Amino acid sequence: MKRIFVTVMLASAAAWILAIPAAAQGRSQSHPGGGSAAAGSMADSGTHRNSASAVGGHGSSNAMASTDPGSVLEHNSNLATKLEGLTGATSVTDLKTDASAFKNFGQFVAAAHVSKNLNIPGGFAALMCDMTTKTATGATSTCTNTTKMSLGKAIQTLDPKADPKSESKKAMNQANQDIKDSSGS
Repeated sequence: MKRIFVTVMLASAAAWILAIPAAAQGRSQSHPGGGSAAAGSMADSGTHRNSASAVGGHGSSNAMASTDPGSVLEHNSNLATKLEGLTGATSVTDLKTDASAFKNFGQFVAAAHVSKNLNIPGGFAALMCDMTTKTATGATSTCTNTTKMSLGKAIQTLDPKADPKSESKKAMNQANQDIKDSSGS
């Protein structure tokens, strides 16, 4: 009888412990429609909802990870205006073209900030060239790089005196703040 009781208790404890991770993946009050943020963005990736949610509240991280910068920029004129000033682009169309060369929208916004923060020689176009091997719209020279670099490596290459890690972190924080601040447009 004692063995049966211990076995039942161990089985119950194991079932309870295994149920905890499943419960953590359940409905979330912070994400409409329940589920986790990851589940929502994965289910909606590539749809208009993902980029439209980027203009408000908890969608900011979706905007940073978006691989469709055009939709983010179209729904956020304040951010587009700020990025035009940081990159030297003259239109939303130019911003979309340049942003699409990056892995995601957050990387694009961070690169724009780094180029301004460090007053990079060649500006945003030089940083974009090093990071994407693409020529920025309106650039005065053609990009000849054939190897893509991380943001940190590009900073190190273009401004050897700068601290790539702290400058990258600063730029990502600025990018997050820009998206958060302009989420009402």
